[in-house]
Amino acid sequence: MTHVNIDWVSTLLFLAAYGFSSIPAVPPRVGNAALSLACVAIVIYRLRTGTGTAGINLLFVGIAAVLALYYGMRAVQSPGRRRPPADDDD
Repeated sequence: MTHVNIDWVSTLLFLAAYGFSSIPAVPPRVGNAALSLACVAIVIYRLRTGTGTAGINLLFVGIAAVLALYYGMRAVQSPGRRRPPADDDD
């Protein structure tokens, strides 16, 4: 029976990128790029260490690769700055 262990390096890397991207002062393009780069780093890390080449680990590497593409596309399509708050002066 195979055990699924938590990969703390990948978890902390993704959580750090998520925490950075959720800071209000960070533009959406930069936040999405950080998430995309974190996912790319996770894929490279898992493949270089050999822990992501078989079974359920390969599925998780595939999910990280898809998330890297998703956040990469969002980084390209998102605006460079956050929109200013709307004035409700009617």
